[in-house]
Amino acid sequence: MQGTPIDPADIVKLKVPNYTHGRLVEGAKDWLLLSGQIGVRPDGTWSDKFEDQANQTYTNIKACLRDAGMSMDDVVFTR
Repeated sequence: MQGTPIDPADIVKLKVPNYTHGRLVEGAKDWLLLSGQIGVRPDGTWSDKFEDQANQTYTNIKACLRDAGMSMDDVVFTR
Protein backbone atom coordinates (compact mmCIF):
# COMPACT_ATOMS: atom_id res chain seq x y z
CA MET A 1 0.00 0.00 0.00
CA GLN A 2 1.26 3.46 -0.87
CA GLY A 3 1.45 6.08 1.83
CA THR A 4 3.47 7.23 4.79
CA PRO A 5 3.89 4.89 7.78
CA ILE A 6 2.73 6.40 11.08
CA ASP A 7 4.69 5.04 14.05
CA PRO A 8 4.71 7.63 16.87
CA ALA A 9 7.80 7.65 19.08
CA ASP A 10 5.60 7.51 22.18
CA ILE A 11 3.92 4.20 21.30
CA VAL A 12 5.52 0.80 21.88
CA LYS A 13 7.54 -0.46 18.91
CA LEU A 14 6.34 -3.93 17.97
CA LYS A 15 8.89 -6.36 16.61
CA VAL A 16 6.65 -7.65 13.84
CA PRO A 17 7.90 -7.66 10.24
CA ASN A 18 6.24 -5.08 7.99
CA TYR A 19 4.03 -3.80 10.84
CA THR A 20 3.16 -0.13 11.22
CA HIS A 21 0.64 1.39 13.64
CA GLY A 22 -0.96 3.39 10.86
CA ARG A 23 -0.56 4.57 7.30
CA LEU A 24 -1.39 8.03 5.98
CA VAL A 25 -2.76 7.93 2.44
CA GLU A 26 -2.64 11.41 0.92
CA GLY A 27 -4.63 12.71 -2.00
CA ALA A 28 -7.76 14.80 -2.54
CA LYS A 29 -8.68 13.68 0.99
CA ASP A 30 -6.23 12.24 3.49
CA TRP A 31 -6.99 8.86 5.06
CA LEU A 32 -5.27 7.44 8.11
CA LEU A 33 -5.76 3.72 8.52
CA LEU A 34 -4.78 2.36 11.93
CA SER A 35 -3.94 -1.19 12.87
CA GLY A 36 -5.58 -2.66 15.95
CA GLN A 37 -4.45 -0.52 18.83
CA ILE A 38 -4.11 -1.98 22.31
CA GLY A 39 -3.47 -0.60 25.77
CA VAL A 40 0.30 -1.11 25.83
CA ARG A 41 2.48 1.66 27.23
CA PRO A 42 5.51 2.99 25.30
CA ASP A 43 7.82 0.84 27.43
CA GLY A 44 5.96 -2.34 26.41
CA THR A 45 4.15 -2.85 29.72
CA TRP A 46 0.43 -2.79 30.44
CA SER A 47 -1.88 -2.45 33.40
CA ASP A 48 -4.01 -5.28 34.73
CA LYS A 49 -6.95 -2.87 34.91
CA PHE A 50 -9.35 -2.65 31.96
CA GLU A 51 -9.90 1.10 32.43
CA ASP A 52 -6.15 1.80 32.31
CA GLN A 53 -5.78 -0.30 29.15
CA ALA A 54 -8.73 1.48 27.51
CA ASN A 55 -7.26 4.89 28.36
CA GLN A 56 -3.85 3.86 27.01
CA THR A 57 -5.48 2.60 23.80
CA TYR A 58 -7.01 6.03 23.20
CA THR A 59 -3.72 7.71 24.09
CA ASN A 60 -2.03 5.57 21.41
CA ILE A 61 -4.74 6.39 18.85
CA LYS A 62 -4.37 10.11 19.59
CA ALA A 63 -0.59 9.84 19.14
CA CYS A 64 -1.07 8.29 15.68
CA LEU A 65 -3.57 11.01 14.76
CA ARG A 66 -1.22 13.73 16.05
CA ASP A 67 1.72 12.44 14.00
CA ALA A 68 -0.52 12.44 10.91
CA GLY A 69 -1.60 16.05 11.56
CA MET A 70 -5.07 14.99 12.69
CA SER A 71 -7.18 14.85 15.86
CA MET A 72 -10.12 12.88 17.25
CA ASP A 73 -12.34 15.30 15.33
CA ASP A 74 -11.13 13.58 12.14
CA VAL A 75 -12.20 10.08 13.22
CA VAL A 76 -15.16 8.83 11.22
CA PHE A 77 -15.21 5.13 12.04
CA THR A 78 -13.87 2.77 14.71
CA ARG A 79 -14.57 -0.81 15.60
